[in-house]
Parts: sequence; C-alpha cells; structure tokens
Amino acid sequence: MLFLMLFMMMLGLMLLRVHMPIGRADVRGRAVKTVYLSFPERLFMQRINVYSIAGVLLLTTVTGMMSTTFEIMVVAIAFGILALPVRCILTTEGVAINNVVFRQWKEFAGFSCERRRIRLEGRDGTRPLMLPLMLGRQQEVMAALRQHLRPTTSSGTSRSLAKQTR
Repeated sequence: MLFLMLFMMMLGLMLLRVHMPIGRADVRGRAVKTVYLSFPERLFMQRINVYSIAGVLLLTTVTGMMSTTFEIMVVAIAFGILALPVRCILTTEGVAINNVVFRQWKEFAGFSCERRRIRLEGRDGTRPLMLPLMLGRQQEVMAALRQHLRPTTSSGTSRSLAKQTR
C-alpha cells in the first residue's frame, strides 16, 4: 500500500510537468512559434522523474516487495505520460510550456543555447526557464527568441552558441 501511494505521487508529479488539469496557466499574446517536443526531448525534460521511478522500481524488484504486474503497470503509465504531446509556445508576450507554465519576456535577461536545451536566463530574483530542445531543433525558435531577448553566454555554453550564431 505504501509503494502504491509513492508511485501514484511520483507519476502524478510527472504528469503535472506536462499537463495541468486545474489552475491552468493563462497563455497571453499572439502565438508566434509553436514547437512540439520530440520523444527524446520529452524524455530529457522528465529525466529526474524517470530516474526516480526507475530507482524505486529497482529497489522494489530486488527486495520482492511488489508484484511484477504492478511494476509493469507503473512502467506503462510512465511511458504513457512521456507519450503526451508537449509544446513550447512563443507568443508576443512570453513563453509557455503546454498549459503548465507561462512566463513573460520581461522576466528574462537573455538566452543561451546548450547542447540539449535553451536556457532563458532570469533577471535578478527570478529563476531561469529551460526549453528542452536539441541542437538541431534550436534553430526553429532562435529567430523568435531574438525578437524579445538577446543571446548571452554562460559557462559551458559559449561554444554551442557561437556555432549557432554564425
């Protein structure tokens, strides 16, 4: 029973990263660019949740505390959540990820490109926002980002940014 509640909470948090059933974020402005994340990008976005679920599944398998049927069911639900479509929406007023989060452009100081994501740098006192886009797909959103933010370089990202801005 305890493991059932633990897995329900872990899968619930995983679901809340991509879909908000109540209290949805209000996406404001006219959509400029919408990019649907590929499966590897969705997996990268959920990697901490997937690692956590896999770790607990491994522990319960080794100790024999759960049935194989239940373990397969947890894995199937996790893959079902990973299969949900996730989109990054760039609008005239800000950026949104599905209906979960919307942040206005004025909250960001700039952006930097990394190997597996675009990092929208927060102004003082605000957190950055990560857009999990692989290098090949980052070009799709660069023009829209440049309309509102300036490229910045942070440690470890200057090489990949220099390649993309050439």
